[in-house]
Amino acid sequence: MSGIEPRSMTGTILGKTILAAALTLCCLAIAVGVRGQTTSTVWNGVYTGGQARRGETVFKEHCSDCHAQDLTGADGPALKGELFTVIWEGRSLGRLFQRVRRMPPRRAPLELEESRDALAFILEANGYPAGERELSADESSLEQIAIARKP
Repeated sequence: MSGIEPRSMTGTILGKTILAAALTLCCLAIAVGVRGQTTSTVWNGVYTGGQARRGETVFKEHCSDCHAQDLTGADGPALKGELFTVIWEGRSLGRLFQRVRRMPPRRAPLELEESRDALAFILEANGYPAGERELSADESSLEQIAIARKP
């Protein structure tokens, strides 16, 4: 014999068990990391009633031609109701804010504060509750807020 002995069955089983445990821990860490990307939802009162009132004024002046006064959509898509929820559920408020920031088409875009307030009005129109703190215009903060169905 050459002095090198073949690997024992016990060593092979132990190695596979350790590998499986390591893979399980990696998958768990990834799942927790993905889930941890949003820290709240639109159901946590992420805007104020005052913002929504200002946003209603902005919306009627700049957005209602395409999205209708009641946000049900005209030339542009509906911004409230079941279709809105289906399209935006699971996405971040930051992503919706980016979309609002590019509007209205064919005209100068809204100011940052106008976009933020219009977004607050859209949230209110969808029945999401107002809170004590104003919605931020900081996109990284908005990325932490998930759009979700009522819990």
